Amino acid sequence: MSHARETVRSEQIENLSVAILAGGRSSRMGQNKALIQLPNGRLMIEEIIFRLAPLTDDLILVADDQTLYASLNLRIEPDRVSGTGALGGVYTAVAAARNEHTLVVACDMPFVSPDVVRALAERRPNCDVVACRLDNGEFETMQAIYGKGCQPAMEESLRNKRLRIISFFDKVRVCPVNEIEIRKMDSDLVSFVNLNTPEEFQRYFDAG
Repeated sequence: MSHARETVRSEQIENLSVAILAGGRSSRMGQNKALIQLPNGRLMIEEIIFRLAPLTDDLILVADDQTLYASLNLRIEPDRVSGTGALGGVYTAVAAARNEHTLVVACDMPFVSPDVVRALAERRPNCDVVACRLDNGEFETMQAIYGKGCQPAMEESLRNKRLRIISFFDKVRVCPVNEIEIRKMDSDLVSFVNLNTPEEFQRYFDAG
């Protein structure tokens, strides 16, 4: 089944930046995931931009190799703390954002959903983090929203080499959106899928 054929139309969400993290090594995919071409002709990162650019007045790409992505005409921010993985990417995105809150997604998530983003964005008041909480209690830390108020706690985690994104959640105001609510808009939770391997790519983009 292919999930990338839908037409995406959505209005801008006020005071929300959007950041795409493109700093991973793509070792399991065997090539740069962001630049893989989808069946609809777009690169994976172009699909994400197509879906999310209409939502924001501030779209950021967090990536160290600026020349690789220059043709996308995005504001590119290099990692502010190198070698710190996804947490460092989230920190860079929040620090660089022009708005108070930032939606953060990975470059291998081509099914990100404007409807899910809008639902998360509605929960922003009095929150530092808004994220889907699965029925097993775990958080989806990508396609999640982070506020500027997270910066001190993220900096502390980075200094102490606690590099899981959730490492700072106990220091900030986290507003979970439960899985049952997200499934009303995304019944299979496909908008949170990361395509890490060729097998995963084929599973979601088969001939049918």
